[in-house]
Amino acid sequence: MKILMTGGAGFIGSNLVDGLLAAGHEVVVVDNLSSGKRENLNPQVRFYELDICDMGLDQVFARERPDLTGRGHPWPGENGRAAAGLPGCR
Repeated sequence: MKILMTGGAGFIGSNLVDGLLAAGHEVVVVDNLSSGKRENLNPQVRFYELDICDMGLDQVFARERPDLTGRGHPWPGENGRAAAGLPGCR
């Protein structure tokens, strides 16, 4: 199964990614590296340095066509702010 993981370069996200890879899944990571680190990325993933609020995320989904998505982080503004599209994105 192909899984797109946002926040996959962070501590929690990278551990989730490692587990998914160990289970035999293909993993694509989207992370803006605002708190994640490039060295946390497993070399087996395809990586896109991109913010989840960036309009380019649509292109990543169109290109990768994941079977499932996951997140290793809270959505921006998950403390109650919300905007059109993703919560916290303007």
